Amino acid sequence: MWGICLLLCLTSTFPSGLYTVDRVEGDLAVLVWRADERIVLHLPAEGVFSPGDIWRLELREEGAIAYPEQATTDLARRKVKGLLARLTDSTFLDAEGVP
Repeated sequence: MWGICLLLCLTSTFPSGLYTVDRVEGDLAVLVWRADERIVLHLPAEGVFSPGDIWRLELREEGAIAYPEQATTDLARRKVKGLLARLTDSTFLDAEGVP
């Protein structure tokens, strides 16, 4: 496990916890708090953040520490792949009991 020290000047208090990288826009990564997707952070991407990755952020007044949550990211990706496979499988749609 490794951490990246992000030097941030936080103008308001953001909660610590798990964040998903929603997208990367130019030099900024857009991270969404998993507990409440209305809370969004824009952080320097610096080639570190990739869409879909999940990070644990510990946000403090003096800055933030971010740790990649690889196992959580892998699990979420497997779930999404499974859902996509089911949605694109025509035999699933033809199965009995499916409206």
